[in-house]
Amino acid sequence: MKVRLIDGRQLEKVVSVQFGSPEWPLTPEQRLDKARACLEFAGLPKVAEPLADVVVGLETQTDAVAALRRTGII
Repeated sequence: MKVRLIDGRQLEKVVSVQFGSPEWPLTPEQRLDKARACLEFAGLPKVAEPLADVVVGLETQTDAVAALRRTGII
């Protein structure tokens, strides 16, 4: 990563692993915070909790699309 400051100086940092990657994963709370922020940005803050609940239990759903529809996301 290279950054040029307004005073002309340039800072450089080698980034070999990105935060959120499998090598440096987010915690469950960080993932939920990120999802909330994305949904808020998209104008859908009210679906964050219902969607999180569905995603956590998705493997137990008999109809995944119906479960997602109940959250209001689609």
